[in-house]
Amino acid sequence: MASNVSIQFDRHGKLPIYRQIAQALSERIRTGELAPGERLPAVRTLARTLQVNTITVVKAYRELEQLGLVRARTGSGTFVVPGGRVNVGAPGGGKEADLLGQGQVEIPPGAINFASATPDPGLLPVAAVQRLLNRVIERDGGQAFAYQDSRGYLPLREAVASALGTLGICAAAGAIQVISGGQQGIDVVAKSLLGPGDAVLVECPTYPGAMAAFRSRGARILSVPLEADGPDLTALERLLATVRPRIFYVMPTFQNPTGVVYSRKKKEALLALAQRFGLTLLEDDYLRELNFTETDLTPLAALAPPEVPVLYLKSFSKVLLPGLRLAFLVVPPALGGEVLAAKHTSDIFTSGLFQRVFELFLRERTWEEQLGRIRAVYEERYRTMIAALRDTLPPEIIFTPPPGGLNFWLRLPGKQDAAALYQEALKEGVVISPGALFVPAPGPSPWFRLTYASLTPEEIRQGTARLGKACRRLLGKENAVDYTPFV
Repeated sequence: MASNVSIQFDRHGKLPIYRQIAQALSERIRTGELAPGERLPAVRTLARTLQVNTITVVKAYRELEQLGLVRARTGSGTFVVPGGRVNVGAPGGGKEADLLGQGQVEIPPGAINFASATPDPGLLPVAAVQRLLNRVIERDGGQAFAYQDSRGYLPLREAVASALGTLGICAAAGAIQVISGGQQGIDVVAKSLLGPGDAVLVECPTYPGAMAAFRSRGARILSVPLEADGPDLTALERLLATVRPRIFYVMPTFQNPTGVVYSRKKKEALLALAQRFGLTLLEDDYLRELNFTETDLTPLAALAPPEVPVLYLKSFSKVLLPGLRLAFLVVPPALGGEVLAAKHTSDIFTSGLFQRVFELFLRERTWEEQLGRIRAVYEERYRTMIAALRDTLPPEIIFTPPPGGLNFWLRLPGKQDAAALYQEALKEGVVISPGALFVPAPGPSPWFRLTYASLTPEEIRQGTARLGKACRRLLGKENAVDYTPFV
């Protein structure tokens, strides 16, 4: 057993301590200092040695397990895997590789940014918010700034319950928890239901923020492959026969990063499996408003039988104001107390002022006016994106246009790695999101995501043209960038 493991790390560095520990141990595995079959120090022992919390060590070990470097054996410990592979960071080294290793991408000044899903500030309803803010302050005075019910402003919860009814979701105001953005919703659920070593299922690929929230609880992330119409239910059934996950985090509508929409048949079959195995679902519905086709977007929460617990998460950051940090959780009664306690310990309550503003948005139909405006603008960009990709990218790069949303999921041919394309695109002043950012176990991936949320049609055309040049260079169809000295 590796009883004496000395690791140096920066407690004030940007990289989380657990990831620094994982990288140090992976380096020892790579060099053979930790040999195949060798047992790592017990969690409590290493935590005591390094003077860190045991959860930090648990997260580091989980990271190594997801990299395929170690394997945990119940009752025995964690052991180095023979032939384990190390995939830390990205090809090429340097700052960009470090950022990719942390699940981030660099945005150079002036670059055309296909990586960020932050909405165009010019589309946000600033004037309407200003008007409603003034009305709330005149009406409620200091009460708008006072401490609020942790569950949320009751008139807003009642308005949300009414709006959800139009989607087929029957939820009383008492079942609705107001939260400070979709990310907090995922984090609150993780705090409520997950502990160190608990299994949680995710689609593969999936949203990196969800994986980060689950890892923060020391959970064990297991992935279910995503097909064109939803999760691979054969793979899911095999998993459920051997493990008892606490939750399955899903995005049935314009899934991030792929844009996939679950078919009605797949939704019903998933709910049947959930009922059979007692599986709780966390349904993240963040972009249903941007439907540019006639695709059926009925939520799982509207189809689920009473026996299947579905936590329905609805956020509005991409179509309203990201800075308002408002989202909502519909919580099954059996989980309400745990979710409320987790919300209270996170931030006590969400801004009462902004809750009151959004309640007026819903009551006065200002929300519908904003949606109409946003949908028209984004549909133009969506169709521009499809045409530009078809016109400018090499035919070997494949993609299926999603029926809506903001994301396009593309694949390089053969064994090409999108991390290498990320580097080539940077040279052209374009930023993309490599597929490795969206999977639990980092490694080479031919997939990459493009998002057009903050780009005008002209920027989309310019950006895809530049990206096409980078793709052709990567595929050997165009000469590499050549620099000639000025004399």
